[in-house]
Amino acid sequence: MVRLAYNRFRFALAPLLEQVAGIAVPPVESALEQLLPVASQVLEARGIPWEIGGSAGAWIRGVPLVPGDIDLGTTAEGATVLAEELQDYLIAPLAVTDHLGNSDRLGAEAFLGTLKDGARVEWSGASSDSLETEPFNEWGGPGVWARRQRMTWHQFDVPVAPLEFDLVRAAERQRKDRIELIVDHLRRSSYDRGLLAQALDVSTLLPEARSRLVARLA
Repeated sequence: MVRLAYNRFRFALAPLLEQVAGIAVPPVESALEQLLPVASQVLEARGIPWEIGGSAGAWIRGVPLVPGDIDLGTTAEGATVLAEELQDYLIAPLAVTDHLGNSDRLGAEAFLGTLKDGARVEWSGASSDSLETEPFNEWGGPGVWARRQRMTWHQFDVPVAPLEFDLVRAAERQRKDRIELIVDHLRRSSYDRGLLAQALDVSTLLPEARSRLVARLA
């Protein structure tokens, strides 16, 4: 897998740099069209939980932002299965990620689509018991899979992470443009006040910033 990932990364480096620099827009749609059949047919068939989060999850919901890549959360088994199924597209082989200090987490990255028209996909996961003991976050913590929400994208039934996490992350990074888009979407639909409160409690935002963010949703 390491050799395959190295070769793929060499050829994907130019479009990746253009996307990071803002010169090119990541073609997330074409990458999702390649990723979702694998996730829905392979992971779902094996009973392995998964979800799309981050900016791609918000975009699937209809928030009019431009995702920089695709983030997928699953279990350690799911991370391993995806790395096997997408081994020809890996740009970072399966390895321990140590996310939030959890040394049980495994993750990998792939560049899906063509080398000229592709996007980066990143995923990671840990054992179910390990995920439950993580701090409350988008990809882990108590009840992580019960928090998922189902959205229809094209012909796929896609489990997505709660948008409240993306809102808090945008506030932490002072992404005012993204905050506006997410707040507008949540005000027109609905949001989970309790979940938002939990996400804010573990965020790096100061109390005053947390209060201002909640007030914008009123």
